[in-house]
Amino acid sequence: MFLETWQNRETFQLADQHVQVVSRSGLIQMKTIAGRLQDLADIEGLQQEPRNG
Repeated sequence: MFLETWQNRETFQLADQHVQVVSRSGLIQMKTIAGRLQDLADIEGLQQEPRNG
């Protein structure tokens, strides 16, 4: 699961560094699988927040 999610990662410029992170949809998938209360709350917030950039 993580390998597939990481293959679809996104790269952002942060100061003078390139930072690679899982995509928003990948993060939601991982949090759904974990299923902890905080993860479920995070998913709700992620789905409500507009995307930046």
